[in-house]
Amino acid sequence: MAEAMTKQISNQVDSKGTYTATEVTEYLKTVFLRGERPDAATLEKVLVAALARFPSRDFVMFLSLVPLQVQEASEKIKGLKEAENDLERCCFAAFWKKWEALRQIVTVSAGFEEIVQQNIANVLIDSVVRIETDKLKAALNVADVAAFLKAKKVAFTAEKNDIVFAANAFNSPEPSSNTTEKLTMPQILSVVNRSQWSL
Repeated sequence: MAEAMTKQISNQVDSKGTYTATEVTEYLKTVFLRGERPDAATLEKVLVAALARFPSRDFVMFLSLVPLQVQEASEKIKGLKEAENDLERCCFAAFWKKWEALRQIVTVSAGFEEIVQQNIANVLIDSVVRIETDKLKAALNVADVAAFLKAKKVAFTAEKNDIVFAANAFNSPEPSSNTTEKLTMPQILSVVNRSQWSL
């Protein structure tokens, strides 16, 4: 059964560059319950494909089903964990630096880099209104930010040294109608800073 699942998952990642999360989860559980190790090549392909789905939690979910000794024995898995950590912390430039070396040793699914770039762009568009052009270049790992954003049909304005995204409900939240006064960012940060000291 595990062999058939391995082949099916591997073929799906090879042909489509993606996977079905429930199938991968079932596969990893089955292998774990049998006391076996997952097929290294299939696990690597799945983890690379899951990495591309950032900010999805699939990567962490799959890795939690892989025994620690398997994780520690593989330099590829260690590298993928470090790369995923950079993505989760929004250290996008650091991710691309690690990825340069990592892509030489892992099997990369079709369109991986374009998918990651699009997902990073989505995170930034939903997080900030304004970002320095040089920082955005490093985050997306592209030479021409404006061309990239136009190709992705992103609403933006290029200013002197900045890119300004169109306001949306996430990067420019408005208080609801039952809110009587607006909170300023310094007020919010003072509450957050005080709460950190009480831990």
